[in-house]
Amino acid sequence: MQCITSLGIHKSSMQKIADRAEINSSLIVHYFKDRPQLLEAVYTHIYQLMDAEIRWRVKAAGSPMAKAIAICDAQVCDDILRREVVVTWVALFALIPELPSLARLDYIYAKRLRSNLVHHLQTGGVERSNALQVADEISLLIDGLWLRKAADANLDGDQLRKTVSDYLIQNLPSSA
Repeated sequence: MQCITSLGIHKSSMQKIADRAEINSSLIVHYFKDRPQLLEAVYTHIYQLMDAEIRWRVKAAGSPMAKAIAICDAQVCDDILRREVVVTWVALFALIPELPSLARLDYIYAKRLRSNLVHHLQTGGVERSNALQVADEISLLIDGLWLRKAADANLDGDQLRKTVSDYLIQNLPSSA
């Protein structure tokens, strides 16, 4: 992630990544047969970071609505909004049309996020069709915020979290 952040995705060769990690490039080739496989591992790592953050926050939340908010907050928490994470995610996300393995991972993660949000929203009393719509919109909002954060490191994380939680609260039916 450091190499991608400082050099860009296309200049981050396996050799340059090995140099940055202060290891022999043959060690990278031993674990990853090619660059796409290495990039897939980095993408997976980003999603594992988010998954761990989500699990921790959801476990600490009480009500179903608090769990839905926790899922959203995890997506824009300070640990996840670190420059190297968002810049790497944006760079890898841009490669999805070229690398089917990244498309598959992104599809799986997006479906899991949607499913978890819908589950907690429905448990909190939101009708399924509304829960699906809100979950889809939240996902798009978060992706957009990540793009903005990658472009502007000075964006305030608190404001991004407030934007997401305000959107969630404003778009829930009043009965929820």
